[in-house]
Amino acid sequence: MIKEMYYWMIFYLKKVKTNDMPEFNAYLLICILVNSNLLTLAMIVSYLIGFDLTIFRDDSKYIGLVGGLSLMIFLYFYLFKNRKHILEKYDQLPQKRRTKGIIIFWFYSIISLSLFFIVGVNLAK
Repeated sequence: MIKEMYYWMIFYLKKVKTNDMPEFNAYLLICILVNSNLLTLAMIVSYLIGFDLTIFRDDSKYIGLVGGLSLMIFLYFYLFKNRKHILEKYDQLPQKRRTKGIIIFWFYSIISLSLFFIVGVNLAK
């Protein structure tokens, strides 16, 4: 499903006339969305089990840097290196499936960032 999200990001970024690297920009946006999903999940789990995340306050920069770079490296090889194959595959979708993909893409994008900020404000200590 993440490959389809990547395809739709490229699709919409190609419509921006000043965007000369839509594939790379879509890759960066997917990295942001997936990272926000992982952080949201970590905040929810830590809240549910009563774990205090403030013990990592001094090391949070390094943990975030290592986690973010690891995710970017994984997504680089999973998405960006295979962008031609992904574009060929999803360009051939029937119209009904494309409409469903667009709806899921927008739902995922909006909910991911909204949930990240809502959980971060209400559950993070």
